[in-house]
Amino acid sequence: MRSVLSKTILTAAGALATLGVAAAPAAAAVPGTSALPICFKINLLSFGNGAVSAERYMDCGMVDPILLSTTIEREDVAGTWVTVASGVGFATHQCDGSALRTYRIKEVPSKVRTLPCG
Repeated sequence: MRSVLSKTILTAAGALATLGVAAAPAAAAVPGTSALPICFKINLLSFGNGAVSAERYMDCGMVDPILLSTTIEREDVAGTWVTVASGVGFATHQCDGSALRTYRIKEVPSKVRTLPCG
């Protein structure tokens, strides 16, 4: 399976702000430290086994991943992006052939791939 992966390093406070949640209090810091954990924002667009898949989540290490809204869009012949699959944390779209088509993760528009998935 080939994939494209991006990571964004954020502090937990920054991750929570991204989600529209107030920063955690200092009491929620990593035990033995006053620092909040570092989080990685994972955005993965992959192709394999006749399907396009996308994953989006925040990985803060010591806690369960924070799943993010995930939408796969396909560009139509007019250049308009059309939603073909969506979910929370993960989405998949089964291919209808092997014609080259362009897909992206809606929430991360720079995640674009042209794939043999008609």
